[in-house]
Amino acid sequence: MKQWILIVVCLAVGGCAKSPAPDQAAEAQATTSQVVSSAQENTAALNTVAFTIEDVTLSVPRPEHWELHRTAFGVVLAEHIGSIATDGELGGILAHVWLQPLTDFNVQASTRDNAAWRILGQIIENPEYVGSATVSNPAGFTWDGNDAAYYLLDNGDGNLSIVIGVIVPGTGNLITISVSAPATQAGRIRPLLPQTLHGLTINNTSLSGSALDQLPDPLVFPRHEAEAQGQAIEPS
Repeated sequence: MKQWILIVVCLAVGGCAKSPAPDQAAEAQATTSQVVSSAQENTAALNTVAFTIEDVTLSVPRPEHWELHRTAFGVVLAEHIGSIATDGELGGILAHVWLQPLTDFNVQASTRDNAAWRILGQIIENPEYVGSATVSNPAGFTWDGNDAAYYLLDNGDGNLSIVIGVIVPGTGNLITISVSAPATQAGRIRPLLPQTLHGLTINNTSLSGSALDQLPDPLVFPRHEAEAQGQAIEPS
């Protein structure tokens, strides 16, 4: 199953009954073991981590002391991967940045359409991508002149996420960024976005984190049916 839900549980326990990789078919075939066995860089803090896929070079800011795992199409950065509980709930903020090929999507849109919003709209309507997660409707915005959009997600395992897509200018690719936290820390996501994503660089073009100040504050996450039966979590 191609689910646009994070790889949280697999990183925690080294294997999953369901497939939580949030990328399209090629990355879905990259097994959990590939992610877990990838080199974990916990020594000197790096300012950025860079990788090139399909002629797209990404440079992703790496906060000091955050852990790094490489995936087939991107990177995962996390405050406390090692402290994730066995039930899949995170111990802090986790960000996954990857390159999303668009071969599975209808990207034929007029020049007045926000292509990122259009693609995320197709994703949330397809159970093969979102699985049983509860998601909000995508909202479009412009990130330093580039089409961008986001939606909010509750995966039902105690974690809440924002998924942001930004079109790579001049290519048929989408840079996708998911930032997650346990529900009890979800209020940290919104203020951290401009800080943690400032300086994200696509093919030598650096994006400003301040452009993300236009997103709602606080973010109002949808609640998964199983989670909604418990006490509602107010944004902090």
